[in-house]
Amino acid sequence: MTFENVSASANVYFDSKVVSHSLTLADGAQVTLGLVYPGEYHFATESAERMEMTAGQCSVALDGEEETAVYLAGSHF
Repeated sequence: MTFENVSASANVYFDSKVVSHSLTLADGAQVTLGLVYPGEYHFATESAERMEMTAGQCSVALDGEEETAVYLAGSHF
């Protein structure tokens, strides 16, 4: 598969258990695709991000929240 006029970069975190791929599409749109292996992680982001689950499930405790919530494929937080 070949993509023309698309640039990509990857950021690797938590001993390679979390990888974030940033893509800039030909029209200038930016998207990020991530892969998260099982484990416990704290993400310190500068601004809120929408996480969409495409497969599997995860248990999430958002900053400021006392309870955790389980998110399944097809959901977001």
